[in-house]
Amino acid sequence: MFCQQCGHQVNEGVAFCPICGEPMQQNNTTQEVVVSSNRRLWKILIPAIGGTLLILILVLVLSLSSGSVEDQLVGEKWYYDTVELYFGQYSSGAIEVLEFHENNEAELEYYVLSGDEWYCKSDSSPSWELLEDNTLHFRGNYYEWETEWHIDGDELTIGSTVYTSDKPDTLDFDEQ
Repeated sequence: MFCQQCGHQVNEGVAFCPICGEPMQQNNTTQEVVVSSNRRLWKILIPAIGGTLLILILVLVLSLSSGSVEDQLVGEKWYYDTVELYFGQYSSGAIEVLEFHENNEAELEYYVLSGDEWYCKSDSSPSWELLEDNTLHFRGNYYEWETEWHIDGDELTIGSTVYTSDKPDTLDFDEQ
């Protein structure tokens, strides 16, 4: 026989449930089995429903917080640093700074190190577009290309070039 209060199985002839103290009634065992089965079913269903709801909420929060890919690109500055350090001093190289704006506009600046002087060369008005097959179409004054790209945390990979959102230490002055 089963306790109607907590569903614990109790030996025949016991006056009170040893778990919850509920007085035991000596009556129809079929009713007791049904009550016990229903309680066991709810003990399984409640955690299952709760777990499913938790997963749905997490998926919703993650999808809303990540935003679109365009939202991840726009307004962020991406740096590609090729400056080399020899004997504690910067040697030849360049830093490419790429910034995406709304309306498919962008800024592309090259900071070139020659000796101990930095020179900046800018592309006045490049444009960009994200294509459906994970391709980035980029067009500047003197060039145009399409290549595969992806974002992974603070890294943007365009073709084989890996940009980072962290400003390099070698760019030790304010950008123009």
